[in-house]
Amino acid sequence: MIFPTAKSRLVFTAIALSCALALIGCNRGSDMYRVRGHVFYKDGTVPVGEVTVVAFQPKRDSTAKVRKGASGKIQRDGSFEMWTKQTGDGVARGEYNVGFTILKSIKDSTPLIKEEYAMPGGAAGSVTVDHNIDDLKFVIEPLPGVTGAPPTTGG
Repeated sequence: MIFPTAKSRLVFTAIALSCALALIGCNRGSDMYRVRGHVFYKDGTVPVGEVTVVAFQPKRDSTAKVRKGASGKIQRDGSFEMWTKQTGDGVARGEYNVGFTILKSIKDSTPLIKEEYAMPGGAAGSVTVDHNIDDLKFVIEPLPGVTGAPPTTGG
């Protein structure tokens, strides 16, 4: 292909460089996966509190190349989406212990769930992330006297 002017060579080079960078960007993060699900109490209600978080902590014996924790906020309908560094970036391939933080408020750090669900790898168990997951479901237990809210239809 012959380029008659320096300007057209410059345009071609800029387009080729943009395409190459886009391809490199697509490959970056290939071991990151979308992880979504729902959290409910055993009676079907949603945990409520000012702080409602699902946390993934890399298992000590994980064979993952990237060992970074992930978290996600539990919404009013019980749904959550996990992220590692920024909202929407997903979770790195690996094995994770799962834990929950459900607190009355930011100022009142009174836990609203049984301790064994707060401890990663406790009663909540673990999860292996090696593909996109859209249907994780966790059922946890509140402390005696704590009630949840019926799931809402919107997040």
